[in-house]
Formats: sequence, C-alpha cells, structure tokens
Amino acid sequence: MSPTAFKQQVTQLLAEMTTCYQFCDAIRENRRLGSTHEALDKLQSDIKHGAWNIQSAYDELRHDCGSRVELGDEMARTALNRAIRTVQSNIQTRLSEIAYRQRDSHNPENPGFRKLNDQMTNVEADVLDELENLGTRFKNATAEVSKPAAPKQLARPKLKADEVVILSKELDVLMQHLKSSWIETSVAGEIFYVNAFDDKKRQWERPNGFIKAPHRTVPKPTTHQQTWEQPTRRPARDDTWSNGNGCQASSVDPVLVRAALRSPDEVALLCRTELEKGVYGMLLGTERALVTSSRDAYMELRKFYVAFSYHMSHRDFKEFTNPANQICQLLQSHFLALQLTMTPVTNNEWVEKDRMTKHGVTSRWFGALRRDIPEDMKGYYEWPMWVEKEVKHDRLYNGIVTREVEVEF
Repeated sequence: MSPTAFKQQVTQLLAEMTTCYQFCDAIRENRRLGSTHEALDKLQSDIKHGAWNIQSAYDELRHDCGSRVELGDEMARTALNRAIRTVQSNIQTRLSEIAYRQRDSHNPENPGFRKLNDQMTNVEADVLDELENLGTRFKNATAEVSKPAAPKQLARPKLKADEVVILSKELDVLMQHLKSSWIETSVAGEIFYVNAFDDKKRQWERPNGFIKAPHRTVPKPTTHQQTWEQPTRRPARDDTWSNGNGCQASSVDPVLVRAALRSPDEVALLCRTELEKGVYGMLLGTERALVTSSRDAYMELRKFYVAFSYHMSHRDFKEFTNPANQICQLLQSHFLALQLTMTPVTNNEWVEKDRMTKHGVTSRWFGALRRDIPEDMKGYYEWPMWVEKEVKHDRLYNGIVTREVEVEF
C-alpha cells in the first residue's frame, strides 16, 4: 500500500467532482434549457463549494496531525472509496448521459438535477464527517501512548551567559570544520580566500571545504503573481509519456508549437489588469512547456481548470467570461486554440469517452467569442481562427501539419 493512499483518494474524489462540474457546462452548451434552471445552477455551485470544503478540511487535518494523514486508516480509506464510487456511478454517469443525449426518457422528473444535488451533498457531508472522525482517532491514539520516564539529569555546573558545555569529541569536530572553512574576500575586483580559523592564512586559489560567500543584495520582485498562477519548469524534452492508463501521449508537432509561441507575444501588450496578466502568464507557461516536454505542458494546461474551479474568485471569473471584455474574450479564444492544439497530448484522457463530441463542442465556442470583434482586434485572432479552420477540416486532432502551414508559420 502506498504511504499516501488516503491523500491519493482525496485527490481522485476532487478530480471526479471537477469532471461533474465540467459536465454541467456541457449540458448548458448541448441541451436546450428552459427559462428557469435554478436546479442546474444550484447543482454546479454546490459541486464547486463542496470540492473547496473537502480540500480545506483535508489541509487543516494535515496541518494538525502531520504526514500520517496521507496514509489514513482502514475506516477512512473505505469511506473515501464509497464516496468515489457514488460520484462516478450515480452522479457523473447521469450528467454525462444528459450532456450528450446518451439516453432519452419521458419521465417528468428527468433530468433530476435536484436528486443529483442531494446525492452530491450527502457525499460531501460523509467525507467531511470522516475527516473529522479520522482526526479524532489520531488524537486519541496519541493520548493513549504512554510517555517513557524521563532519565535523571546530572547536575550541570553553573555557566556564564556566554558559555556552553560540549563534549571533547564535538569540540574536535567543530575545530576541524573551522579549520577547513574559508571566507571569500574581494579587494579591487580581485578575489582571495581567508581561513576562518587562522586569518593569517590566505590564498588566491579556490580551496576545498566550506566557503562563505560575500553578502549580495537580491532585488525584490516587482510583479505581483496571482495565487492561482504557478511558475513553469523547463526540463529536458521527452517525446512521449504515459498518462497512467498504459497509453503513450505524443508530443505536439514543432510547427504547431512555433505557431502557438508566436501568437501570445502580440497579446501581451493588451493585458492591463492582474486577471488578464495572470491568464496570459498561464498561456505563455503552457506554450513554453510544449517546447521541452508534452507532459509538463499537459500539467500546465491543467492549472487552467484548477484556477477556474477552485482558486479564481467569483468576481474574476465573472469578469473573465464577460462578453463586453474584449481582452478576456481574446484570451479565451487563445486558450481554446491552445487546448485544441494539444489534442495529441490530451487524446488519451478520452480513450473510453466520445472524443469527437468533446472537440466539436469546444471548437464551436470560437464562433461566439469572435462574433462581434472590432476591426482593430481581428489581427489578434489570426492564430485562433486558423486553429478553428483546421479543426473543421479534421486535421488538427492527429497533429497533422500541411505544407501551407509550415510556410505560414
């Protein structure tokens, strides 16, 4: 058993709840809703807040009880397994059927969003109760462990304020360390080294041992980074990687990567608010990661969904989806283009699902995003509009690059 088995279960449960949230978005896109759809709105809102509550409760328990929470115990792992199965089999399956018309029903209670919301609320309550019970069991187990009797301490001699008592063996180790330690010194641009034990011992060559470097002032960062924006990593490039299901995800064609990297440079000058700069930073981080690692690019792409589902405030999310905000509409179109460009990487997520339906729904969002753009903004939509054209001709799903694309980009 993994030493982080319980932590992995909590992560899986949050991922399943995020998938349910995305199915609610698909229902709004694919199905015709009535004039009032409070039940769907409440279900989607409760899913988002439920996931946040579970994550917060786990983090608090981890802070109070330490790393043993990551393993949990048999009772906690059984309860989490039951919650995951309920979300997968009862809630997620039903939302998928509604979103993609996989089953028709004339039952007046269909689609039953209130019933699904009740089930999700019960799952949240059960998980929160189990986290609280797990913390109680850990605290009781700690209290029951008898503390060993403290050994008798020998009377220590009275010392002055600047004196300590150490063993002779420890003194020898400290003296040896001090003799092999050096202080880097610079005079008139020339660097030499002074021994920490004997300041008369100096040399120009860099010595072996510990070297204390001179103090250097580190400039403070001037840009503010959003809490949901994470720094990117640049490892060596890997061509394929496993998605956990035994499948190998290919890297994106270099021509498409270069096209993706060229486009954000033009958009950067338009971003003014912290929200716009934060989304632009995540776009740039994902596109740069494509150069070296398809796996890292996929992990960067997932940060968008985490930000939209958990970290982005309601005000920022409302502003980001505001049709009147031309910059955010532009950023949305670039996000969709990037998502479809990475189809060779993300294809393996949809091995057992309707992949073409998902991509078709995503590509149709381009039309709404560029519907009313002014003339002076059309140049910034060049790359997203090209991606839309390639998707319509079914060329981008397999990473196909035509000769005209190589000339264009």
